[in-house]
Amino acid sequence: MGEHAERLARAARERRPHRHLVLHAEHCDRGRRSSGPDHESHRELVATRLDRRALDRVGRQRLLRHRGELRVTTDSTTALDFAAGSRTDLPAPHLAGTPERFPFQAASLGTRFFLAIRAKDAAGNIGAGSNVAPITTPGSSGLAVNTLALRSAGDSTLTLQWSAPPGVWYYDLRGSTTPMDAGSYFTAPLRIDVLAAGAPIDTAKISSLEPGSTWWFALRPIDLTGNAGPVSNVMSAGVPVGGALHGKSGVALAVRGQPARIPAWFDWQGGGAGIRSAIDLYDLSGRHVRTIELPGGRFGGTMEWNGRDDDQRLVPAGLYFARLTCGSIHAQARVVLLP
Repeated sequence: MGEHAERLARAARERRPHRHLVLHAEHCDRGRRSSGPDHESHRELVATRLDRRALDRVGRQRLLRHRGELRVTTDSTTALDFAAGSRTDLPAPHLAGTPERFPFQAASLGTRFFLAIRAKDAAGNIGAGSNVAPITTPGSSGLAVNTLALRSAGDSTLTLQWSAPPGVWYYDLRGSTTPMDAGSYFTAPLRIDVLAAGAPIDTAKISSLEPGSTWWFALRPIDLTGNAGPVSNVMSAGVPVGGALHGKSGVALAVRGQPARIPAWFDWQGGGAGIRSAIDLYDLSGRHVRTIELPGGRFGGTMEWNGRDDDQRLVPAGLYFARLTCGSIHAQARVVLLP
């Protein structure tokens, strides 16, 4: 009986993610000047030291496959909000009680960061967040940009603008279709080097973006000696859908072609991260006919209606009313369905 109870206790321990993580932060400045926009600046690095205490062999094997999540933010109040974005490229853990170090590139020149870490086991169980470790990178923040904003939006394009600090050579602009912060900036999939224009306002036009997609952007200014400023404010914007909504902004809904034969196509926009969006269809008497759920996290897109109701029965030809709901905001359109 005692052996059976011990096996149960051991199994319960293995199912629990590791919760004893202690995080420290320290400077690790590896000075090297960049020789141009094609060179990545490694001047400022921050290293963290992680003590994985009381981590047994089974726990190590589980963490080898998941390696934990590191949260890096400049806002101390969101340091443990891992849903807002985190890095998952941490190295595999070592033996129990071994202090660990892993460097990562971070914005420098007087930027204060708050770091936290949490573990996840092979079954997907997530441990509690660690302590929050603060660190301020050295240097001057004279190259800082905190005015990054959307200037204009067109079909498949977004134009950004910001106030230019003095002495800038170029900007390291990065973008992602998922929420971004100062920590995930360096792993963003889109990277563009933008030369400074020498004017009070600098701009960048990003083209060939998917209509209806939502993008997050941030940048760092680089001066003539290769020194990099801190990561700017992060801004987000939706790419206009175009089509039947060409030139329209905000929440909008339109049908491509009137009258329409099956299938009918709707262009819609106004969604975003964390917003439920859907199109509801009603007949002339006001009876609800169909709900079409729209993809989450997108600003907009094009959606097909196959002319069927929620029970997949073909509806008769006639006039129908479409209502787009994006959170608490609505837009309406009419569709004349031909036989």
